[in-house]
Amino acid sequence: MWQAVSEHVLVRFQLMSGIACAERRLPRAATSAQIYAAIADCLPIDSNRLVLGRTELWCDQVQPLMRADGEPIEVGVVRVQPSLETTSTFIGLIRYGRLDIAEQKLRTSADPQELVLTREGGDTAVAWAAYKAKHDACGFDMLRLMLSIAPSEAGIRSVGHGFFPLHEAAWGGASPAVAVLLCAVCPDAVSARDRGGQTPHQVGEYYHPRKFQWPAPEHLLQCGAELRATLEQHHCSFLRGLALESDLADLAAAM
Repeated sequence: MWQAVSEHVLVRFQLMSGIACAERRLPRAATSAQIYAAIADCLPIDSNRLVLGRTELWCDQVQPLMRADGEPIEVGVVRVQPSLETTSTFIGLIRYGRLDIAEQKLRTSADPQELVLTREGGDTAVAWAAYKAKHDACGFDMLRLMLSIAPSEAGIRSVGHGFFPLHEAAWGGASPAVAVLLCAVCPDAVSARDRGGQTPHQVGEYYHPRKFQWPAPEHLLQCGAELRATLEQHHCSFLRGLALESDLADLAAAM
């Protein structure tokens, strides 16, 4: 008989050697995607695979803990190495954290827009860049460059979760500056809900309860509007203005 979906259970993550590497108390109704996200700070999704019993968990909406017995529930961690094929694509470079190479590839491409408009598994290149931006300056610069080429990509939902790139940024624990950048391009995403009914702020607060420091939605919208107005005042092509970096620094300092 299934347990009540509101119940939380202790999940122990251990390497194939038997060494426990993390423990998390998670809702029994957690999806596989939520399980991966819960340990993303110590076990990056792109270089680890989780196994429950003999079943590999994919980053999807299946609820594997619902059928698991006992506590703690032991989940195996299998380390994987990215293949040359997966890291040679534009999205592959972003996914595996090779943002410096991805940026170089974008800047030297004969058709940079084609790269930015890349799709893979229902996710956009901008979605991956938003997820990987975190608090890293290189990640921010990469996302800024991509949005300067195709700003409409900030308004594209992912096929699986129904995430906007702003949701992805919240999931990945991105800085407030990244949030302002995305909000300036697509303010509607601030109040948009994913397939699970969550806004970007709710996603961030769920996965990063102690570290999520974005300004409140109304303040974020205000900051995004100010950035957008500043760029228009400077007669810049959207997101290409030289003042963007200092404007974002000023806005972040005011938060």
